[in-house]
Amino acid sequence: MKRIDQNIIKQIKGLLKNGVRSAREIGRIVGINHHTANKYVDLIKNGGLGNLEDDNRVYEKCPTCGGKVLMPCIACRAEEFAQLKI
Repeated sequence: MKRIDQNIIKQIKGLLKNGVRSAREIGRIVGINHHTANKYVDLIKNGGLGNLEDDNRVYEKCPTCGGKVLMPCIACRAEEFAQLKI
């Protein structure tokens, strides 16, 4: 499944918090297809995209790889670990 913009996910989480239950209504409000909205609602409710309280997470540009990630960058840390000579 192609990921949608983080801002749209935050909007969906906010709508769910405020009691909007219909995927059609959520899709109409945020400007996505209701089938897509339904998939993301299911993911959010089942914990696949973090719980509804995780809206304060900040994505930053990693100074090493340039990716937009939650710091510390797990990809860079994994690369560092792989290069260790144990």
